Amino acid sequence: MKNLLLIATLFLASFSAAQAQDDHATYNQVNFSVTAQAEISNDILVIMMRAHEKGRDLQTLSDKINNTMAWAVKLAKRSDAIKSQTRNYQTSPWYEKGKQKGWQISQSLSLSSSDIEAISDLMEQLQTRMQVQSSNYQVSPEKLEQLTENLTQAALQKFSQRASSISQTLGSEKYKIVKIQLHSSGNNHPRPMMAMESMRSASVKSVAAPTFEAGTQKVTITASGTIELQ
Repeated sequence: MKNLLLIATLFLASFSAAQAQDDHATYNQVNFSVTAQAEISNDILVIMMRAHEKGRDLQTLSDKINNTMAWAVKLAKRSDAIKSQTRNYQTSPWYEKGKQKGWQISQSLSLSSSDIEAISDLMEQLQTRMQVQSSNYQVSPEKLEQLTENLTQAALQKFSQRASSISQTLGSEKYKIVKIQLHSSGNNHPRPMMAMESMRSASVKSVAAPTFEAGTQKVTITASGTIELQ
């Protein structure tokens, strides 16, 4: 019986200590968040081009796609200012009225550059044999990293200032940070362009040059956290 009482006493003591710790963990705690925000100019244009063939003979279609892509990549490599990457090689059956009539093959070529004139000229040439899938503007990694670093420092400073203000307003001489988290967000969404039909018979000069406007995007750093008044 004595052993049982001792065990019960130890259990209640442990429970009380754990409960006290739990109560202390949430005592005089305040949750809040602050943000630091800035606009940044887009400086990288990304264009996705697509070669597409449809017909009955798979080998002939493959040769056409491969030749077109080799031609496109060769043109892209003429400019050191343009980065290119082939993507999404796809082969699938071609059906009409529920029956397979042949095959269709497609492959994409991604182009990116900060030289808008150079990539626009290349796009103008490629449109004679390929189609435009999409285009979007981005911020270069180096430029975005620097802005993110600056905004992070600004957000943390605002968090500290807000914490001090809350502490003073609630009559506490000091506080400690229980936890803090940083979140970043931006509005770097693709801007789709209307796909243009392949114009194999047209000369390069007959394709009008596209017009691009880089614009800006907004980058936000949010600092969310909890402080405990002491």
